[in-house]
Amino acid sequence: MLQLGGVRVWIASMLLITGTTWCQAALEWKTTDVRLKAEIGQESVVVVFPFRNAGEKPVRIVSVAPSCDCVAAKPEKEVYAPGESGEIRAEVDLTGRVGPQAKFITVTTDEAARPTVKLALVVDVPEPLVITPRFLLWREGESPEGKSVEIKVTEPSKVALKEFQSNNPFFEVRMERGSESGHFLLRVKPKETKTGEEAVIRLNVAVVGKLQVFVVYAAVK
Repeated sequence: MLQLGGVRVWIASMLLITGTTWCQAALEWKTTDVRLKAEIGQESVVVVFPFRNAGEKPVRIVSVAPSCDCVAAKPEKEVYAPGESGEIRAEVDLTGRVGPQAKFITVTTDEAARPTVKLALVVDVPEPLVITPRFLLWREGESPEGKSVEIKVTEPSKVALKEFQSNNPFFEVRMERGSESGHFLLRVKPKETKTGEEAVIRLNVAVVGKLQVFVVYAAVK
């Protein structure tokens, strides 16, 4: 069995033979993990990942590869001298997205010690409307009683529920205001439940002045 001293000698010998040395990555990142919250109606957000070349040689950024087409990311330039600072700027397109959006950016450099770094970002996109439930179902043959969808406007000062449209007159649809500001009840009732029917109910909503469409489904099956 090799003793501790023998192991050290063996490792040192292998390093000399292979020409490998233990070294620390030159690029020091202020953070590689960012989480932030967007505003309602915000269409994009910019995230910055600062770094510094703490090594003794210039470092070239070979590529910056986002995990999604909705992310555009690039460095300020390709080569950073020793002691020089820089940043990777990433812009995330939030159009049509709600909830936590987790994205990754793989940065590849010509560093031998750490050629790739994965940057992680999570953007929490608030929902303009909370719709519960989004799907109403009647089984064939059950009583054709009306059912309700609760709609809550999260920020009434920025979000306005304008109107609704149903693509199937088989379902009677009406909107009622709730007891609290920003609360609504969407009442839906089929004419009967003897045969299968489906409907798409579109909710037209102004989010910071721009129209967005939310959908509720109703069906007899």
